[in-house]
Amino acid sequence: MTLIGYGQVGDAAVSHFGGLDILVNNSGIWTAAPVEHANEDDYRRAFELNVLGVILTTLSAIPHLREAGCVINISSSFTTLRRPGTSVYTATKVAVNSISEDLAKKLAPRNIRVNIISPGFVVTKCTKAAGAAGFEMEAGIVT
Repeated sequence: MTLIGYGQVGDAAVSHFGGLDILVNNSGIWTAAPVEHANEDDYRRAFELNVLGVILTTLSAIPHLREAGCVINISSSFTTLRRPGTSVYTATKVAVNSISEDLAKKLAPRNIRVNIISPGFVVTKCTKAAGAAGFEMEAGIVT
């Protein structure tokens, strides 16, 4: 499999499938650091993938989305939980929510839905590596 740039997603889908009915933006990079310990590179890396990736991929797909199509953006329950040490990640997912709401209004006349899915806390390799699973953060989320 060859990785393609964000801006080529729509063209690649049309070339391979003949059209585009649905786009799922499901990517994210987790930086676990309190706001005072996160550095500029942490924010740039997270915003480039978690926010700019969603924007560029979606903009590439919009011209190719069929009427009654759907864009699904994966966000996070951290946007409402606001746990300590999640400021970088949470800021990017709040941005995804805002972009999604704007796109929903823009694409409604074409009968294209834009939905946000905000999964709850899930123990994964990523959350374990970040120190979130099995510690104070998890205790405050998982009941």
